[in-house]
Amino acid sequence: MGQDTNVSAFTVRNDMLRPVTVKVKGLEAESLSDQPAESERQSDEGLGSGAAVTADRPRVVLLTGNGLARSGELQTAAQAVVDRSAWAIRAEGELNASTYGAVLRAKRPVTVRGVGRLFSGAYYVDRVLHIFTAEGWTQRFSIRRNALGLTGRENFQEDNAL
Repeated sequence: MGQDTNVSAFTVRNDMLRPVTVKVKGLEAESLSDQPAESERQSDEGLGSGAAVTADRPRVVLLTGNGLARSGELQTAAQAVVDRSAWAIRAEGELNASTYGAVLRAKRPVTVRGVGRLFSGAYYVDRVLHIFTAEGWTQRFSIRRNALGLTGRENFQEDNAL
């Protein structure tokens, strides 16, 4: 974004080898019956228009040693693993707080602009480190997202957009 940027450093990575399918089986002690469960799709709303992890050749995780026996518990555990693995887009950067004009806060969404159609859009802020020096105030951040591309709902004109 040239002179219009408030970010002095930005790197993004996509961990495309994360699992996207989970299978698990338990044994219900009272009836001695198999309790299978599996999950193939994330249940969280995607922050972009496309999946962060491709499903054309899915990586499968077999959950073991979880101590769960009932199908409902196993399904919840399988879905949690799939949802967690969907957060494959991670980025880190540093911004000048005076040009940003706000305090970047962890555990909140932030809009990132100027990094192309694939990586621009909504992210979730994991961590922010505030650095105060004689030269000014900078904020180092770690953000993540569970989808690629734009949804069309992004507002890149917001004051708090990176």
